[in-house]
Amino acid sequence: RTATPEQIFAFQKAFYNALLDRYAADLTHYRESRVTVIPARAPLEGPRAIARTHVKLNDGKEASVDFVFRKDPDGQWKAYDVVIEGISYIASYRSQVGDEIRHIGLDGLIKRLQTEGLSAFDKPKKPRGVK
Repeated sequence: RTATPEQIFAFQKAFYNALLDRYAADLTHYRESRVTVIPARAPLEGPRAIARTHVKLNDGKEASVDFVFRKDPDGQWKAYDVVIEGISYIASYRSQVGDEIRHIGLDGLIKRLQTEGLSAFDKPKKPRGVK
């Protein structure tokens, strides 16, 4: 809430890059899978849309994977979130970001995201001032 415009920009860039890297790495698990797009039940209206899919992995496991899109101010659709088996990619990191900021501060989180990506959330937290 007290972040400077520079901190906000640095966080957005670091988090976006880390999220993109993690998402791309996770997608490799579905490389040889069969993906079925589930037809929409209603016409596409409003600023938000969900593309529902069903993924069948080679090992026989199945998962529902939904892609959430939002319209930007120019009217272009942009992917906003991925929901796997009901778990939002964005929501799962939102609370972790808050925890990290409380423990190591915004600048500390930005630095960790830049150097470690989202694996920064997989490690034990150290309180501010503890090295």
